[in-house]
Order: sequence, then C-alpha cells, then structure tokens
Amino acid sequence: MDSMNQAIADKINSYIAYVSYGRSTRSELIEAAFYAIKEDRQEKCLDDVPTTSAEHYLFARMLVGKYFLMLAPVCAVGFPVYDVLKNILGDYMPTFSDCPASSYDGHHTLWKAYGVSAGSSDYWRQRSLPPPKVTRYGG
Repeated sequence: MDSMNQAIADKINSYIAYVSYGRSTRSELIEAAFYAIKEDRQEKCLDDVPTTSAEHYLFARMLVGKYFLMLAPVCAVGFPVYDVLKNILGDYMPTFSDCPASSYDGHHTLWKAYGVSAGSSDYWRQRSLPPPKVTRYGG
C-alpha cells in the first residue's frame, strides 16, 4: 500500500477508534465515525486528501451498509458521475457549510468504491445472510 492510501486507512481507523466506545453494532460505529469526520471537516474546513477520502469511504460504507438493495447500484453509477462533475465545476460546486467543497482527487473515487464494497459486506453480515451469488450470463 502506498503512503497516501496508508494515510487514508489510518485516518479511517482513527475515527472508528475515536467513536468505538458504547457502540453495539458495526452499522452504528460506521455511522458515528462518518458524522464525527464530517463535523471535523465542516468546523475546521479540512481539505486534505486523507481526511476527504476517509469521509467519502465512511459515507459510502454507511449508506450501502444500511440500504444495500436500493443504493448499491445507484452508488456504482452516481459516485463516479458526482466526481466528474466536481472535477469540472471545481470552486463552483455547491456546499452545505461555510467551507468550500473538497478539491477532487482520484483517491476519493477509489475509497468510495472501497466503502461501497465494505458496506455491502456489512449489509449481508448484519442480516446473517450469505451475499448473493454472482453468476455469468448463460453460465
């Protein structure tokens, strides 16, 4: 793992550890970590790649972990489209706080994809069901 990906993974793990006390399920833990990092980003206007990529990972994992059947396909298409728009619009991207939107970096897309994958595992694990089998068409 290169140093940037390691920094992102460390950031994710630090937020999960920070909120871990008193959480009973993985879903609660991921949601609490997402809201903690979101709050830090908005209050401190953090725009570094590890923090923003970690936020994107936790957001994707939280959404797909809760609502897999409805959101996994939407996330697979919607997140890359959002990243392309963000790259094109840059500073003109709307925000929900006084801080500017995070600048685009390829790590954001990669870590969102990791979050979707981890969230789908969380979804099936919480329901004590095996993940659906994927088969080749006609095979």
